[in-house]
Amino acid sequence: MAATPEHAARVLGLTVDATLEEVRLARRSLALKYHPDRCTDMDRASRHMARINAAVDTLVAHIRLQTKAKSKVTRQPDWESVRRAKAAENIARARETARRAKASAAEADAAQTVHRERSKTSVTHPTAFASDADEFPRAELALIRLAAASYRTVLERISGTQPEPKIDVTVLAYPA
Repeated sequence: MAATPEHAARVLGLTVDATLEEVRLARRSLALKYHPDRCTDMDRASRHMARINAAVDTLVAHIRLQTKAKSKVTRQPDWESVRRAKAAENIARARETARRAKASAAEADAAQTVHRERSKTSVTHPTAFASDADEFPRAELALIRLAAASYRTVLERISGTQPEPKIDVTVLAYPA
């Protein structure tokens, strides 16, 4: 019978590195040819089938042994290196988060400085943003002025300084 995987592969007409699917197909085609139910010479056909079955068993055992050996090599990772890689990844992520927080804090400080500088100028005067004329279009300047006036009104209401009520002079002129 088939004593070695090489001999078994030769019996089936395959190579030693054949897959299980190739072995199955080769067995099926040889069984169709040499099965005792299909052949007239039963002794010869049963000898062929015994030889084919032994070759299939030997080759399948060899293929499974090879895949088991490969999976053992690839399945066992070095846990210490995995732990170190995860720790390094976590450290890199923490550094990136800190860098982004520092950058956003710097941007916020810069924006606050610009806001302080702009708030020093008088918003009520139409030429208050004359230096920013090339920076903002006319519609945006009007919107900025409106927002600043609204902001000033809110601040006055919060601080408690209410402007004096205006009296309509025309109402005073005519007696009721």
